[in-house]
Amino acid sequence: MLQTLAARISRKEAEDLAAQLPGDLQPLLRDKRGGERFGPDEFAERVAAETALDREGAERAIRAVFATLEEAVSGGEFGDIANELPREYDRLVAPPAI
Repeated sequence: MLQTLAARISRKEAEDLAAQLPGDLQPLLRDKRGGERFGPDEFAERVAAETALDREGAERAIRAVFATLEEAVSGGEFGDIANELPREYDRLVAPPAI
């Protein structure tokens, strides 16, 4: 999922995010071209293909990773990432309403 995120956000933002994550996760974000434009459906499809999850499982995993990132990095960094994604991504970035 981090590789797909690195492809979607700017290269600079991926580098900033990598700097706040443990060393073994940093290569998943670094040295990626970044800045690709694709919507949340393609994001979920890419994650599903990377993980062998079905689409629904991929979307749950994406939300879980974003929730973990929100706790693991500074609020400013998480906000920067969220701001780079169009509002149509809210269903993946924000936790589902209970």
